[in-house]
Amino acid sequence: MIEILFYNSKRIPIMCWSGFLLNDNKENTLYFKVKAEKSIFIVSTVCKTCCKDLFAFEKHIQLLYEERVNKVTFASSDGLLRIELKWEEYGRIKQYFFIMEESTKSFIEIIDYFDQTFLPELKDNIEGIIVGMNNK
Repeated sequence: MIEILFYNSKRIPIMCWSGFLLNDNKENTLYFKVKAEKSIFIVSTVCKTCCKDLFAFEKHIQLLYEERVNKVTFASSDGLLRIELKWEEYGRIKQYFFIMEESTKSFIEIIDYFDQTFLPELKDNIEGIIVGMNNK
């Protein structure tokens, strides 16, 4: 199963995207499961986004890694997921996640940090999803 993992500074996964499904309509809508965990709190939901938005996020992650921008954001088209990655001093990346369960409207907000060396892996994993969708 293909997954995209987001880690904390100790390289412990705190958010996982999985179960990617492309709805081949005009907008090329992509559905995927999101599960986030912080301490004893767990939230999971199914999000949807346009493939072009995911492609833009992947390209902006590369720009962040190259220090050509200092912040990138991503939001699912249904508003259930928001991500902000911000470059800080010495290559540290501040990450902010907002994930809402659609059925219960419960949500979790996570603020954590990781080293910028994780960015190429994240970019490559997202690119793998995009390439996989284009090959279907």
